Amino acid sequence: MIATHGTARAWFSRPTRLLAAVGRGGMVAEMREVRGPALVATRILLAALLLLGLWLRVQQLPDQVVADDEFHALRMALASTPLDAVASFGTADHSIPLVLYDQFLLATVGASELTLRLPMLLAGVGLLLLLAFGAQAWLPVSARLAAVALVATSPILVNFSRYARPYALTAFVATLGWLAFWRYWRGGAARFAALWAACVAFGAWLHLAAVPALLAPALVAAVAARLPGVRAERRTLAEVAAWSGAALAGTLALLAVPLANDLAALRDKAGAAAQQPWDPMAVAGLLGGTAEPLLLVVLAGLAVAGAWWLGRADRLGLAYLLAVVLAPLAAVVVVRPVAVEVPIVAARYLLTALPVVLVLVALGVGAAETLLARRVPALPRGLLGLALAAVVFLCGPGPELLRAPQAFPHHAAFQYGYDPARNPYRGLAAWADAPFLRELGRAPAGSQRVLVTPFFYDFARMPQPFAQAVHRQRCGVAFLGEVLGVTGEQALPSGHAGLRLAQTTHLASADRLRALGFDLLVLDKVLLRRGAQLPEGEATEAALRAAVARLAQSYGAPLHDDAWLAAWRLR
Repeated sequence: MIATHGTARAWFSRPTRLLAAVGRGGMVAEMREVRGPALVATRILLAALLLLGLWLRVQQLPDQVVADDEFHALRMALASTPLDAVASFGTADHSIPLVLYDQFLLATVGASELTLRLPMLLAGVGLLLLLAFGAQAWLPVSARLAAVALVATSPILVNFSRYARPYALTAFVATLGWLAFWRYWRGGAARFAALWAACVAFGAWLHLAAVPALLAPALVAAVAARLPGVRAERRTLAEVAAWSGAALAGTLALLAVPLANDLAALRDKAGAAAQQPWDPMAVAGLLGGTAEPLLLVVLAGLAVAGAWWLGRADRLGLAYLLAVVLAPLAAVVVVRPVAVEVPIVAARYLLTALPVVLVLVALGVGAAETLLARRVPALPRGLLGLALAAVVFLCGPGPELLRAPQAFPHHAAFQYGYDPARNPYRGLAAWADAPFLRELGRAPAGSQRVLVTPFFYDFARMPQPFAQAVHRQRCGVAFLGEVLGVTGEQALPSGHAGLRLAQTTHLASADRLRALGFDLLVLDKVLLRRGAQLPEGEATEAALRAAVARLAQSYGAPLHDDAWLAAWRLR
């Protein structure tokens, strides 16, 4: 990547100086300095991109319903002690640090939609800052702006920054780790190697998918140490081995207990992938941010161009980055974790490689702008990268997910894969065609707050995103099991002082639901039939009529009652 030779000072002194220190020692040392108005314009554009990335990650976040895999760590936190948490990987791979964090929330400030996702949100923003400031000595101005723009608007990075699972954290930790190791390897202080070793240990504790990308730098360094003419510039094999040993020691210190106590959980996850073939285009679409084949070809071409440009100046640097990209892919191919044939599952295991791929794409953009500048000298620096990021965003799921109100942007209907025609969860849309919902959709968007029950937290039984697209109102969910004995909900405990979810509740008195801010209560009969796997027939319909009568005792006569749903006005 390209050294800027002091192109921009840190704006936020101490944090950005620390990040910049990690990124010094760029792979390529050639770049015209940017001064005067161009420097001011670069800073303004960079600030705007950072604000855009932040906004995409926080907009409507408090309204986003906790669902599906987000329950893994929360359920473990509710059902276990801290000692239990650190001793188990869990069947559902709950992520030990996230369980401990959730237990801290439950015992202190409370687990809300925002606090549960706060570490991932900070990691998503941190990744942006790493590329904006930590890599400022690695990238030319145009490539730097392109890299930040692509990361800021990447749908999968935005999604996982808003999702209470560890993937955004693994992407941040892996990126920080390979940046730190590169700085150490190029002659930096030992503290950068210590930072890398800490990233290895914490990344493994967080999620084992982070390990391949974090260990790849040490492997490249070990091989390079045996090459003639490299040792004088880089570290010796003994030094690399010593720091690798420190990383291993830290990892074992954190994982020794769960490895000894719960090794079977790892065995159950490895080699368990179905025999179905991968869908490389779907995975590439998730990582690239669009299902449009032509755009994916353009992105791939730019990545190859960026790699070629980098390789001309620093072959070893190119090998370093390619190792970080290929190591996670090799690990997935060899280990074949459970459900990896599902596009979003494969993509999340490869997420640690995505920032490097986007950096290579950005370098390709920088090379293209350099060539174009010879023909069009007045071409603004960074324009090509910004245009590319905008086109990819508009051709991906971004516009649909920005629809307001939107309480389910993390739903598999949007995130399983970005081609709607090949997404099996899109079949849930048929559940949303209720006349009452269409009538409700005539009211101003967001003017009503609707509480939908029952709530089956797994995406396969969650048609609410499609219903919300029809009624266009703010949406929450309620567990029904305590009232009607519905099976399959796996409800969170009611009355827990540490659970402070604003969008997820149990059915209570009308006064309590009004106090929570809900205007309407909707009983989804289709969801109740299918989600609870009730058999068709008069007995089921009689049970549904009895359910409506039972709810009417608490909420009065229904405002609407048909074969689809029943609704009550709360205020």
